[in-house]
Amino acid sequence: MRGTLHFVVPEEARWLLNLSKERMRQKSQTRMKELGIDDQLIEYCKGLFIEELKEERLRTRQELFALLEKEGIRTKDQRGYHLLWHIAQDGVISMGPMIEKKQAFMLLENVAPRLPEIPRDEALGKLAMRYFASRGPATVYD
Repeated sequence: MRGTLHFVVPEEARWLLNLSKERMRQKSQTRMKELGIDDQLIEYCKGLFIEELKEERLRTRQELFALLEKEGIRTKDQRGYHLLWHIAQDGVISMGPMIEKKQAFMLLENVAPRLPEIPRDEALGKLAMRYFASRGPATVYD
């Protein structure tokens, strides 16, 4: 996904995230280590964000960074961005509507229902069928 923003209907956000989550985590391991971000810190930040964003609240990136800084968690040098990114990859937060031209975040659970998980092979098939349907005829190479 290379940091590309994808707009999807809420009911499909979780199974799509599940398809790429592990691969994206593996690709980010070196950078996360360089930034001093480990699983324990991510889990702590998830708890902070869940508490801050409950009751369908929205917070800008800057407000979430200020929350982390208040808790003694550095956000400079892309550290805050990578924390947000990782927590979004885990399906906890999602981008929401803009607030005064600023990117805002919300809890994914406020907009995306928890549906039964789709087995990986089935999800891959579903994604492939949608890709081919939206792109026209496909070849074996595709």
